Parts: sequence; structure tokens; C-alpha cells
Amino acid sequence: LRFPWVATARVSRQWPDAVRVEIEEKQAVARWGADGLVSRQGEVFRPRAARGTDMLPVLQAPRAQAGYVLQQYQAMDALLRRVGLRIHRLELTDRMSWVLTLDGSVRVLVDAQDTLAKLERFTLLYDRQLSNEVANIASIDLRYRNGVAIGWRRAG
Repeated sequence: LRFPWVATARVSRQWPDAVRVEIEEKQAVARWGADGLVSRQGEVFRPRAARGTDMLPVLQAPRAQAGYVLQQYQAMDALLRRVGLRIHRLELTDRMSWVLTLDGSVRVLVDAQDTLAKLERFTLLYDRQLSNEVANIASIDLRYRNGVAIGWRRAG
């Protein structure tokens, strides 16, 4: 598209000698990979320049999955914010697993089966036992049915 920021444009004639142009801008809610943005409707667009988007989370997946990934991001983000965590990056892998990068560069791995339930259990564990240790955690693997695996950062 020539004007990637334009969501809709309407042109109408106002009698007797005027033209009215209404333009609605796309609202970016996330970054898409290295050079794109995602609108509220889950549409990927690539403007030439985008200022003020550095604080938006990064979503990564096959482009056809943008709407689905945005919906999952919103659901996951709502769960994690309850315990004070924020998603900086969310990736849907080729194997349909999720890789989340949270505050402090903590990587969380979770599969597509019962994703939100596993994240819900993780928030309870985090709130009760892990919140004071987050600086020492490198990764958390939630792909297990009855547990989690925690990868600790090396000291020094």
C-alpha cells in the first residue's frame, strides 16, 4: 500500500462547491517482527517510518497468524499483568509453541495445549515463590503437564 497508516478514507461532495475528506489512521498496538506493526484489528502493516513504537511489544509468527497472535497476546498479557509481569516479545514457533520474553529477559516456553491454563498456574507459582527470584531466572518451561522447569542464570 502507498499509505500504510491509513485504515479508511472517505471522500464526499458537499454542495455546492466543496469536497470533504475523512481519513482514519491505523492504531499500532504491537510491532511485527523487525519492520512491521500490528493494528487493533490484527492487520500487519509496514510504514516507512514509525516513531514512538519502541515501547510496543514485539509479536512474531507467520503473517497469516497475526490476528490470532494478537488475540493470544492480549489474553496472556492480561493474565501476567495481574502479577506485575509484562510481555516484551511473543513468538509463535513453527511447532505452534509460544516463546514469551518477559521483564528481565526471562524466557517462558509454553505449548499450544492449555496455554492459558498453564500460564494461570505459572502466575500462582510466580506470585507465591518466584517473584523475589526473577533476577536469577533465565527461563521457565511450562510445556509439562504437571510441573515446570526453571533455568537459572549463572552467577558471575
